Parts: sequence; C-alpha cells; structure tokens
Amino acid sequence: MTNINDVTIKPIYLYFCPINNSLLESEAEVLTALLSQDELAKVRRRKMLKQRDQALLVRGILRLLLSKHSHIAPDQWCFEYGDKGKPRLTAALQRQAKLDFNISHSGDYLLVGIAAETNSPLEFGVDIERERSRTDIYPILNHYFADNEVTQLMALDEGYRRQRFFDLWALKEAYIKAKGLGLALSLQSFYFDFEHQLQSQLELKSLQQEQEHQEINLMTGIRLVTEQGSDAPSRQWSIALGRLNECYRFAIAMNSSEKECRLLACKLDISELLTLPLNR
Repeated sequence: MTNINDVTIKPIYLYFCPINNSLLESEAEVLTALLSQDELAKVRRRKMLKQRDQALLVRGILRLLLSKHSHIAPDQWCFEYGDKGKPRLTAALQRQAKLDFNISHSGDYLLVGIAAETNSPLEFGVDIERERSRTDIYPILNHYFADNEVTQLMALDEGYRRQRFFDLWALKEAYIKAKGLGLALSLQSFYFDFEHQLQSQLELKSLQQEQEHQEINLMTGIRLVTEQGSDAPSRQWSIALGRLNECYRFAIAMNSSEKECRLLACKLDISELLTLPLNR
C-alpha cells in the first residue's frame, strides 16, 4: 500500500468485459463449476441461450476477478444482498479479502469495479451505459432529474443534450448503487455540478501484449450536491465519468477522497480471463 503525505492510496480497478459472444462449451463448463447452486438456478431460469450465457458470464467473471485480487478460490466466494438488492461479500470474506466490488452491464459490456485494500466496507458503485438514439429522454428528465439538471440540459444543443443525459444517468446510477438504496433514494434529491470538471486520460490496458493500450477520456472534479445544498458530500465522495467509446460511458462513485484513490482500467474477455494465473 502506498502512502503519500500520510494519505493511503487505494487502487480502484475497472474491468471492461465484452459479454456479447456465445460461450464455448468448455468455457461454460468451467464457469458453471464456479457458481453456487442458487446462482445456477438463477442462470437456468433465463429462457434464451444468449441471456443464460450472459448471466453465467456476469457471475463467473466476477468470481474470477475477485480471486485475481485474493488468495480465495473462485468457487469459495459467498455473497449477501442489501435490503434493495445490492450484492456484497459476506462480512467475514470482506474482512479476509479486504475487497469491495460493484458490477454493471449494458448492451455488450460488463463493468466490474473492485476496490482493493479496504479495511472496512466502502460505499462504492459503478455504472456503464450504452447511448441509445431511440430513447425519449424528455419524460425521464421530468420524472428523475433535478430542476437545475433539466435547465442545464435544455440549454445544450440537441446532440450534446442526449450525450449529457446519458452521462448524468450513469452518474446517478453509480451513486444510488453506491448508497445501496435503489430508487428509494429519489433521483431528484441530488444533482451533479460540472462547473469545476477536470479532463484527463485513463490508460485502458489489454492483457494481449501485442495490442496497443488505449487512452480513454475521464472527467473528474464533478461535484455531488444533495437536496440540503451542502458542500460536504462533494468532499466525502469521489465522482468520475468516462467514455469507453462513442457508444458507452461509465461512472464511478465512492465515499472516499479523490486523492485517496487511483483508477486502473483493463479490457479483457472471458478467454483471456480463464488463462490468468490466480493468487494462491
């Protein structure tokens, strides 16, 4: 663990995993062997093969990635769920592995966020969103966005308005997932202020050494404001927004100072993941 000026730097890993391809029979067998009986029952309830493959991928990839950061075997992870369904490690495993995680999938991509070296549970949420040209954004604006967000959006040109809508939607999803409250936390009770945003680049690594690493756009310095109007949440929460490509954006929200976190991003598919050596 690295300390700079007495501030502990926590690594936050973002894994972008394509889940649009059909599983090979050998891959499906390996992943199936990792899941609990409860998870397998949920997978098998999916009616279509593509949906079953995606459900199997989501659960299998999460277990493999957690084991990449721990000495715990992939089939030994145990999960529990908050009142609103947020998945988390059991308390005993969290203390042992010192990991927190959150997952999101949209369209062809799964995003797994792993916060490492956490000595106590962290409020941590991630979201990935595919921009959809056919979505009627205006009814959603009126029901789920704060007044100042609506005002700022309507001041933008049509093309930028749709982009910023999905940016805000990803940010809102990441925050309510971090809080673990779902829609019990009104999406109109908080908003994001972009006035002091900072543009940077995040290196997106690939496990395939012959591939060049990609630089993706990352926006930090976004301020979270609650309905109380206090500045305190912005000092307690780190908020980041990124663009994986033209169609997909992602957001991260965690109750930790930006100075205490370092983002690391990697893109990998299931075939690469199954060849990774696990910590033992």
